[in-house]
Amino acid sequence: MKPAYNFNHTIYKVIVHKDLNQPEGLALDPEEKLMFFSDNEPNCRIERASLDGRNRVVIVHNGLSRVFSLTVDTTNNRLFWADHVRQTLESCSYDGTNRRVIRRMNSVAITGLTYFQVIDYQITGSDL
Repeated sequence: MKPAYNFNHTIYKVIVHKDLNQPEGLALDPEEKLMFFSDNEPNCRIERASLDGRNRVVIVHNGLSRVFSLTVDTTNNRLFWADHVRQTLESCSYDGTNRRVIRRMNSVAITGLTYFQVIDYQITGSDL
């Protein structure tokens, strides 16, 4: 498999570019060969695609404001995201169903997410 990018900029490949205005979050599931990404403008949404950029589908588009960070639970096929404006940590199945709010935090912005057996999140804000 050829790399998508190298340090001398001679080899690279743009995987997804159409209909993207302000992409922010990205999460990969190499086992299922899927990627998830958010686009925050003009209407925030989360999409799923194959790792080669094909088979794009919007899986979440309602009730989102600004999604910066995404991560996946590859064991249970769940996507997690932090909505910076709504101050929520949420999740759904890979197809966008079974959506739920895991945590709401007033005056706190979740700035990063990781998943390894449990969800871990980094926060900034005044209520620490």
